[in-house]
Amino acid sequence: MILKVLECIENKQTMDKTAMIYTDSQITLDKIWNSNIHTYIIEEIRKLIRMKNTRWNITLRWVKAHVGIKGNELADTVAKKVAKDKIMIDSYKRVPKSVVVRELEEESIRKWQREWTQTTEGRTTKEFFPDMAERLKMKINLTQNLTAIVTGHGKTRAYLHWFKIIENATCPCGKRDQTTDHLIFECELLTKEMNRMKSSISQTNRWPTNKQAL
Repeated sequence: MILKVLECIENKQTMDKTAMIYTDSQITLDKIWNSNIHTYIIEEIRKLIRMKNTRWNITLRWVKAHVGIKGNELADTVAKKVAKDKIMIDSYKRVPKSVVVRELEEESIRKWQREWTQTTEGRTTKEFFPDMAERLKMKINLTQNLTAIVTGHGKTRAYLHWFKIIENATCPCGKRDQTTDHLIFECELLTKEMNRMKSSISQTNRWPTNKQAL
């Protein structure tokens, strides 16, 4: 979209040679300003900006998507129509499929991260996995017990007490309520398992550590 706007600027008849180009693609802006990225479209955008800046004052700016900004919504509508009608822009024919796939994946992860950061759900899970990109790199053997710990929805006494299934939330060790945090960091009944975990973690992190490191 930025490329097409730059191509159309020269045809605009106006004495004011100032252009503010808005986009909801932060990833595109990041790539334009990253001198290590040299894909065809990014290089074309840079070239046109350099050419136009001899006659125009051009500024690129990010706007949030899907919040009712009229111009952005109109641009999305036009883009969808182009895609639906299968209109192929010549300059895009030279983009490798691998680049398109990678950019779509990166944009999906960015969107997932924004939604994950903004949601009020899953607060316990966020403490373990605040970064979606890092989580996707992990190879984790998901088990029933692990899922219970990272969601806080396991059969701890505190959880069962919350739903009035049992009358007392106190852990059998007698120290405090049996929450997942208590089981991980404090419970004397799990001393052997806790020492094994401390030994493993202390190789890369100091104990006590945060849940993300766990």
